Amino acid sequence: MTSSISVYIDTNCINAKQANKYLNELEELYIREEILIEKTDTLDTELQDGKGYPQGLKKSMKYIESYGPTVFDHSRWNSSILGDEKDEERLSKVLEILWGKKVRSSYRKQDIRDAMHISTAIRYGGKYFVTDERKLLNKADKIEIVFGIKIRNPENCLDEVKARLKVLEELEQ
Repeated sequence: MTSSISVYIDTNCINAKQANKYLNELEELYIREEILIEKTDTLDTELQDGKGYPQGLKKSMKYIESYGPTVFDHSRWNSSILGDEKDEERLSKVLEILWGKKVRSSYRKQDIRDAMHISTAIRYGGKYFVTDERKLLNKADKIEIVFGIKIRNPENCLDEVKARLKVLEELEQ
């Protein structure tokens, strides 16, 4: 049974060394097809930056990739799509919520990429975005109110996913 619970992961949660027990449990749920773990195209872009992270790239190959709208100087051209007005509005609103309203060129590269992750997950109906980044977690309530996606750390995401799976299981009986 493949679930409708879609969990997008941030680059800092790739868990290539299997060191995070909560992410390990989420991955087990994915292997058992109880949830979906997905990645945005931005995840692999970040894993390829600089010297790259081959172990992380190998791990990321296990996940479904959602292509986000192309953002000049941030996207891989072969792994993104041509966005529309709604995509631009979504990305701009996520940027504003996370980092304040500014001219796009004044955001740091990482700020834009964080917003790209989240806006792509929203675009494809993600239920959760799991991250360890405190600055994103601090804005989770506002993002959830505006867009409906829950930004959680691995432990809280796992707890909520398990509770949701339990409810779904009870409904099936």
